[in-house]
Amino acid sequence: MCARQVLRNFLITLLLIAFLNPASYLFAASRGIQVVSKEGQPLYLYKDYQAVVIGVSDYEHWPKLPNAVKDAARVAAKLKTMGFAIKLVTDPDSVQLRETLANLALTLGTERERAIVLYFAGHGETTKLIDGTDLGYIVPTDCPRQDIDPVGFDRKAVSMREIEMLALKVKSKHMLMLFDSCFSGSLFSLSRAAPASISEMSARPVRQFVASGDSDETVPDQSVFAECLIQGLDGYADFNRDKYITGSELGMYLQTNVINYSNGAQHPQYGKIRNPRLDKGDFIFLPEDSKVLAAISPSEDSREQLVYEYKRLSEQRERLEAEKQLLEKERQKLAYMSQTETSAKISLRKESKTLLDVHVKEMIKRYNFFDCNMNIDGDFKNDLVDNGDGTVTDRATGLMWQQGGSPYVKALERATFYVQELNKSKFAGYSDWRLPTIDELASLLQKDKAHGLHLNPLFDKRQTSCWSSDKSDPYLGYIPKLPRAWHVSFREGIIETTLLPPVYGRIEAVTERYVKAVRSTK
Repeated sequence: MCARQVLRNFLITLLLIAFLNPASYLFAASRGIQVVSKEGQPLYLYKDYQAVVIGVSDYEHWPKLPNAVKDAARVAAKLKTMGFAIKLVTDPDSVQLRETLANLALTLGTERERAIVLYFAGHGETTKLIDGTDLGYIVPTDCPRQDIDPVGFDRKAVSMREIEMLALKVKSKHMLMLFDSCFSGSLFSLSRAAPASISEMSARPVRQFVASGDSDETVPDQSVFAECLIQGLDGYADFNRDKYITGSELGMYLQTNVINYSNGAQHPQYGKIRNPRLDKGDFIFLPEDSKVLAAISPSEDSREQLVYEYKRLSEQRERLEAEKQLLEKERQKLAYMSQTETSAKISLRKESKTLLDVHVKEMIKRYNFFDCNMNIDGDFKNDLVDNGDGTVTDRATGLMWQQGGSPYVKALERATFYVQELNKSKFAGYSDWRLPTIDELASLLQKDKAHGLHLNPLFDKRQTSCWSSDKSDPYLGYIPKLPRAWHVSFREGIIETTLLPPVYGRIEAVTERYVKAVRSTK
């Protein structure tokens, strides 16, 4: 076999190893990281990725932030899976914080062909300058409050002007700074452009930043920003679907989603430093399914073949992922069937009847149903499963219930129409819904109240009293020929009857109840 063929086979083997184990590409970080442009051209980006991640929770003079260090650790772990060498710094004082930033600029930042991320989670502060502009600060553990000790604060807090100067000292090609803290979003003069496809322009120097909020906003300890950052790096920030995530795309994703998830309480700011020599490029992350080409730095005559192999393996991986998702759906379906389609332990009557009071009392005693008037010690054992589709299955009775029910009370006749509409629309995929008998409906009564009802909290709390399909004998010692129907009041915890229209001299609402439909799983 010729030397060229041996080299080709060796390169393809490395490619397969990187494909099967994305983390394996780190062994060749010194050989460089490259991507493929939209036109299919390989572009060399960096020698390696470096990240300095800082989290501050244990403050001496400020409220403690229990989640800041946790968020920093989560972000560090995510960046590590993406090929970053990580320096994680937790709870630094003012000396340690400045030393960390100095090492970033004067040690890590001396390698030109490098991409650097700086992440800070902790307290921040903003002060108003004489010219009306805001100046933001990040706060170390030993920094005093600005309103109590302004001199001490100014000596120990790190201003955004110092951060801007740090960014200019760094010699590395690309630097992205992420701040999850409360201070002015106007870090320094910024320019913003829409995300563009990967091209030779992307390889030019750039200094970018994202701040989690604006100057008059409070950023909570339970960080929406960190959660959205990790989601964005998972691939959701890839707006143009070119398999890469740029700093601009990440900034746009964070701004849009943090505003949404915080209900408008936070408005992240992002952009590039306004400097003609530092605003042309764009930071580029390689998602985990794009790490293959980072594993090797091939010679010019083999790159075309490697790009072809990479695309082929990526397509194969997508097919396998689709098959995996299909198999997972089948597994979930089988698991659901094994949970809900089991034989009922107790079989309840499902055919409608006309019942006397004595019949209902016998039914309550037979099944030990709870009733505040007739069996206060009743304790029927349900075995409920939330099916995740608006239904709840009771494995004790083999019945599947609506988790909610009708949004409004209805007369009994209209309750029947409501169930018919459920069947026409195939609610939850079924067309055999019906009004429950009083036996079935009474099985849901529970002794202890939850959200004000004698009903398991898996069910919605709106349906406080519900119709059954059973009628009551009109000759019960009342005025003859006044028709009544049985229902359950979950609010009162009782089984009782309701007058049916026409009800002369009474308001119509007396004759109306909610509907909670049921079906048999067997």
